[in-house]
Amino acid sequence: MSIQKESSLFIQTIWQSVVVSLFFVLFFMLYVYSEKQTDLANEKRLNSFLLADELRQSSDDLTRMVRTYAVTKNPLYKKHYEEILDIRNGKRLRPIGYQNIYWDLVGLEDQRPRPLSQQSISLMDEIRQAGFSEIELAKLLEAKNNSDRLTQTEYSAMKLIESNGSDAQKMKQQQHALELLHNGAYHQAKASIMHAIDEFSFLMNERTAATVHRAKVTAIILQTLVGVIGLYLFFILWRLKKILNLILGSSPSDLHDHISRIGQGDFSVPIRIDDAGKESVLGWLGETQNQLKHLVENNKRLNQIYVALIQCNQAIVRSKDESTLFQNICRNAVQIGGMEMAWIGKLDENGCYIKATEYFGEGTAYLDGLLISADPTVLIGRGPTGSAFHKGHPVWCQDFMNDPSTSAWHERGKEFGWNASAALPLYCNGKVVGVLTLYSSQINAFDPLIKELLDEMANDISYALDGFEHARAREEAEKKLIVEKKTAQNYLDIVDVIIMVSDVNKNVQLINRKGCEIIGYTAKEVIGKNWIDNFLPERIRKEVYEASEAFMHVSNEVLSYENVVLTKTGEERLIAWKNIPLFSPDGEIIGLLSSGEDITERQLIEQKLHENEEFYRSVFRSVSEAIVILKDNIILDCNDMALNLFETDRSDFLGKNILEYNFDCQENDFIHYSASSNKNHHSTRIECSITIKSQQTSKIIEMNLSPFGDGNSKLILMARDITQQLEEDKFLKIQARQAQLGEMVAMIAHQWRQPLAIINAIASQLHLNEIMKENEDEALVDKLVKIEEQCTHLSQTISDYRDLSNPNKVEEILAISILVQHTSNLLDHTFKNSGIEFRKNIIHDADVITFHNEVVQVLLTLFKNSLDAFEENNIQQCIITVDIDCDEEFGIIRVSDNAGGIAAEVMKKLFTPYFTTKNINHGTGLGLYMSKKIIEGHCNGMLDASSQGTESLFTIKLPRAFP
Repeated sequence: MSIQKESSLFIQTIWQSVVVSLFFVLFFMLYVYSEKQTDLANEKRLNSFLLADELRQSSDDLTRMVRTYAVTKNPLYKKHYEEILDIRNGKRLRPIGYQNIYWDLVGLEDQRPRPLSQQSISLMDEIRQAGFSEIELAKLLEAKNNSDRLTQTEYSAMKLIESNGSDAQKMKQQQHALELLHNGAYHQAKASIMHAIDEFSFLMNERTAATVHRAKVTAIILQTLVGVIGLYLFFILWRLKKILNLILGSSPSDLHDHISRIGQGDFSVPIRIDDAGKESVLGWLGETQNQLKHLVENNKRLNQIYVALIQCNQAIVRSKDESTLFQNICRNAVQIGGMEMAWIGKLDENGCYIKATEYFGEGTAYLDGLLISADPTVLIGRGPTGSAFHKGHPVWCQDFMNDPSTSAWHERGKEFGWNASAALPLYCNGKVVGVLTLYSSQINAFDPLIKELLDEMANDISYALDGFEHARAREEAEKKLIVEKKTAQNYLDIVDVIIMVSDVNKNVQLINRKGCEIIGYTAKEVIGKNWIDNFLPERIRKEVYEASEAFMHVSNEVLSYENVVLTKTGEERLIAWKNIPLFSPDGEIIGLLSSGEDITERQLIEQKLHENEEFYRSVFRSVSEAIVILKDNIILDCNDMALNLFETDRSDFLGKNILEYNFDCQENDFIHYSASSNKNHHSTRIECSITIKSQQTSKIIEMNLSPFGDGNSKLILMARDITQQLEEDKFLKIQARQAQLGEMVAMIAHQWRQPLAIINAIASQLHLNEIMKENEDEALVDKLVKIEEQCTHLSQTISDYRDLSNPNKVEEILAISILVQHTSNLLDHTFKNSGIEFRKNIIHDADVITFHNEVVQVLLTLFKNSLDAFEENNIQQCIITVDIDCDEEFGIIRVSDNAGGIAAEVMKKLFTPYFTTKNINHGTGLGLYMSKKIIEGHCNGMLDASSQGTESLFTIKLPRAFP
C-alpha cells in the first residue's frame, strides 16, 4: 500500500475514532444521567416516606405528650405538646434533623438533642413541595385534618385536667380526661389518621416503584450501548496504531530514538529501511540524515578553509619575504584547509613554463617533471593552472579525472588520487605573477562558499605581494634618499647660515656644518634631540613653542623672527630665523625647514647706532620748533612739533610730498626756495602762509631751509607758527595807528568844529533873514540849506572818524542798519566821486551784539576791495549792493558787487594770509585774512565768500541780541 493510501486510510480512521469517541462519550453521559435519575427517584421515594412518617410521628408524639400530661399534670409535657403543633404548623423554627428521632430523646431536663435550624416551614408546605400526586396529597391532607380534629379532644382533656375544684372533683375530672384519651372514639380518630397515611404510603410506593424500575431499565440499556461502543472504539484505535506504524515506518519509540540522535548531531547509527518503507517518515528521516551528514562534512571543510584563511592572514603579517609566505600558505592549505596538496608556481627564468616555487602535502611527487606551458596555444598551457595564469581569474575543476581540460594529467592525477582541483591567480601591482593550485580527493569539493573563501585567500596573498613590492621599492628609495641626503648635506655645509630641519615634535632631523659651528655641538649630538628643550634658554622656551605650534597650522608662508640660542659653552647667540613648513605628499605638515643667520655682532652695532639715534632724536624732539627732514620734497622724518604744526599724525605725514601743502610765500613759491637751498648749499629764511585742508585753517609760518648731506637733495626744514604773533603785531600797529589817528582827528575836529560852527551860524542867519523878507530868493534859500546840511554832515563825519579811531573795544548792541550806515557815511564822497552806485536793501533789520569799530573796519575792507576791483577791471557801471537780513540766530550783511567776480583758484586761497592778487605795492594779503579773524575770532560770527559770473558776494553773520 502506498504512503498516500495509508495516509488517506489513517485520516479516515482518525475521523471514525473521533465520531465513535463522541458517541461513546454521549452514551456514557446518558448512562450516568440515567443512574442519577434512578438515585433521584429513590431519594424522592425515601423523602416521601420520611414526610409521611413525620406526620405519623407528630400524631404519636402529640398523643404521648397529652396522655403523659393527663397522668402527671407536668406542664412540661403540655409545653412540648404545643411546641410539636407549632413546628408542624410552621410557627416555630425546625430543629436540625427533625425528621429523625427527636422528642423521644428530650427528658425532664428539657435538654434538646440538636440545635434549631434557621427555617420555619409547615409540614404541609414541605409535602406540597415534594411533588406528590393529587391523590397522594389528598390522603396526607386528610390525615393532617384528622390529626387536627383529634387535637381538639386532646385540648378538652387538658382543660379538664387544669379545671379547679375539690380534690374529688379534680380526681373525677382527671379520670374523665383519661377516659377521653383512651376511649374508643379517641382510638377511632387515631385510626383514621393512620388509615389515611397508610393509603398514602401504598399510592406513593406504587408510583415511585414504577419510576425506579423505568430508570433502572434505561440505565441497563445505556450501559450495554456504552460497552459495545467502547469495544468498537478499541478496535478503531488498534487499527489506527497499525496504520500509523506503516506511515512512520517504525514504532514511534524507534522513530523518537533516531530523531534524538540526529538532533544531537550523532550520525553514527544509520537508518536502515526496506524498499516498502522508503516513502515512510523513517525513510524521509533517513534521507534527511544523509543530507545533514553531508552538510556537516561540507561545513567542516568550509570551517577548515576559513581557519586556513585566518592563518593565511597571520602568515601575511608575520612573513618578511615572499618565499616564507608561500611556504606558510601551502602548509596551512593542507594541514588546516583539508587539501591533499597545494603548490604555488611562477614563471621560470625564461618565461616559458610555470614552475613550482613552494609546495606542501601528500603527493608532492606529482610535481616532479610537471610541465605547464606559459603558451596558451599548446595543450599543456590550457590546463587549470595555465588558464588561471593567462585569463587572470580562478579555474575550478570539480571532477579532475573526467574534465577535458585536465586530460594531459589524468594518468598522473589518478596515481595520486586527485578528484578535484582549483587554480587561483596571484597578482602583484595589478599583474598576474603566479598561481596557487590546490588538490582534493573528493569530487565537487569546492562549493560556492569554499570558492569565495579561497578567492579571498588569493586576494590576500596578492595584497601581501603588493606590500613586499612596495617594501622593496621603499627600501631602494630610502637608499637613494640616503645618497641624496649626503649630497644635500655637503651642499648645506657650504652655506654660511644655519640650515636645520625639525619634525612636528621639534626634534632636529638635519643640521649643517655652520649650525654646528655656531652652537658648538657635533651633528650627532644635535640630531634627534628636541631643539627648544635643549638649545634655547629656558626663559623663552614656552614663547617659542607656542609660536611654533601656531605656525604649524598656517599655510605655506615664511615666518621670520629672532631669538637667542644656547651654545655648548653656555653663551647666548642671537639668530635671525626664517621658517617654512614642510608638507607630505598628502598635504600634511611634517616639519619645518629653518635657516638662521648669526646676527649677534650686527645687533651690537645696531644697538650702538640705535643709542646714537636715540640721542639725536632726543635732541630732535626737545627743539621747540618744527623740524622736517626732506628728500626731493618727500617727508622722511619729523618731530612732534611738526605734527602739531601741520595738524596730522606721523603715519599720514611721513612719505608725503611737502608740496601737497599749499604754501603761499611773499615773493616766490616754495619750490624756488627749496631748489635754491639745494643748489647754493645755504640756508634760506622765508615766511609763508599754509592752509590745513583737514581743519580748513590757515597759518603763517616762518621757515628756515638748510641742506645737509653730499648733494643728495636732502633739506632740514625748521618752522614755527607766527600767526598769533603777526596778529598781535597787527593789532598793536592798528591800535597804535588808531591812537595816532584819533589824536590827529581830535585835533582836526577841534580846529574844524569852530569854523564850521561859524559858517553854519552865518548860513543860518542869512537863511533866517531871507525867510523874513517878503520876496525871498528861493535859489539863495536852497543854497543856504545845503550849506547847513553840509556843515552838519561834515561835523558828523569828523565825529565818526574820531569814534573809529578809538582803540578801546566795547561790546555793544547795535542795529545792523546803523553799522552799514556809519560805514557808508565814511565812504559816501568816495562812492560819488568814483561814480559807484551804492544800494542798501533792508529786508529784516536786527539788533546784534558786537564790536562797532571792528565790524566797520571789516566793511571798509570789503568796500575798499570792491573799489580796487572796479578800477583794476575797468568797470563802467559800478554797483555795490548791501542787503540787511536776519535769521533765528544771526543778523546778516550781504555785500555784493559786479567788479568781475573771483576766480575759482583764487577763491580757494582768498582768506589765506599773504595771498593777494594786487601788486605787491598795493596789497599785503592780510586784509581779508584779518577780516575773517575779526568776524569769527573776535565777534563770534561768520564771514564767507562766493562768486558767480561777474558778481562777488561776501556774507557777514553776527550773533543777534535778544532782550
